[in-house]
Amino acid sequence: MVFEKAVSIIDFLFKSKTMRENVNYDDLIKESNQLVINPLKMMAFLVTIFGILAMVFEVRYFADASLQIYIIRVSATFVSLLVLVLLNSKAAEKYSVALVHVLLLTIIISSGLMIYILPKTLLVNSQIIGLIIFTSALFLSWDIKNQVIVAIYYNLVFSSAILLNDKAVYFLANVTESIIFVAFLSIVSVIASAYNFRMRSILTEKSFKIDFTNQKYRSIFDNSIEGIFQSSMDGRLITFNKAFADILGYESVKDLKKIGAEYLYKNPEDRQKLIRELKKHSFVKDYQVELRKKDGSSVFVRINDRVVEDDRGKYYMEGNIQDITERVNLEMERIKAENELRKEKEKSEMLANEAQQLTSNKSKFLANMSHEIRTPMNGILGFLTLIESGIYKDEIELKQFAS
Repeated sequence: MVFEKAVSIIDFLFKSKTMRENVNYDDLIKESNQLVINPLKMMAFLVTIFGILAMVFEVRYFADASLQIYIIRVSATFVSLLVLVLLNSKAAEKYSVALVHVLLLTIIISSGLMIYILPKTLLVNSQIIGLIIFTSALFLSWDIKNQVIVAIYYNLVFSSAILLNDKAVYFLANVTESIIFVAFLSIVSVIASAYNFRMRSILTEKSFKIDFTNQKYRSIFDNSIEGIFQSSMDGRLITFNKAFADILGYESVKDLKKIGAEYLYKNPEDRQKLIRELKKHSFVKDYQVELRKKDGSSVFVRINDRVVEDDRGKYYMEGNIQDITERVNLEMERIKAENELRKEKEKSEMLANEAQQLTSNKSKFLANMSHEIRTPMNGILGFLTLIESGIYKDEIELKQFAS
């Protein structure tokens, strides 16, 4: 059980496979290198200050080795000052990790030389270096391999300072404790650096996901052809996209922000109706309303809106609008055409009825006229038949019959 926990901790600290799958590892390293700069500036500044103080007080305290101490401290101070200057130049971002190694190696070598020259300072210098190495692991947030390299040359310099010294150093008090302290702190610094870097990778992964999500929704927000908006219940526009401004005829987003939402309604009562609907149902869908453009002309929009409660318990309106002016105009033209067509149809029906009535009257007239004409014609035809049959003796009798 303990072994499994230990393995899981090691996997968490030193295996970066999961992190590399979810986050661009090169981006993480680049970001870590940038974050190294500010802590490194502070370290270089402090080393410079302490180097100056050491040149004043250590030289007095160790008068026998004052020249060697002075040279060591001046060299370390000069290097730290040079690092500080480079950190404030354009080369800082590119060479930040290399400058960290230069500064730490300078500190370790100067302390190692102090141990070599003054063996009795072994405990103090080993503790000072150890604390600096451990602090760097906590605050530098760099890749684990860099901390391993620091631990290696930390132990090499410390070991060399002891091995190259005379055997008297082995009889000093706390030598064993110093060696154990150096080894222990080297291991702890690597673990601390691994933990720090691993936690930063997790935070960076979350940050990248949030940034990616924000960029995705920002792209949708900015490039949507529909107007997206948020407004307070009292009529103040909180945020909106460019399409929203375009629909209302505003070229400048700043100009539209100065306008109250109530002004945008052609009929102010329409907003009150909308708010009543939202309070009643919490949302509206395909709600048609007439808005006022910048030039005063009308624009018909379809609103999908809802009421949202923020973290502070305040309510605001959130939704989108779509310009349906062309559709509304076409609908109005269609209704107008239908009305005109209906009128023409009614007129045609009336004319048809009149024509039918006239046709009926004509038929009756012709029927009557036919009867009136047929009666005398029958008489004439009958009279002619009598004449043809020779029923009349002479012309005088014919005239008498005709009269």
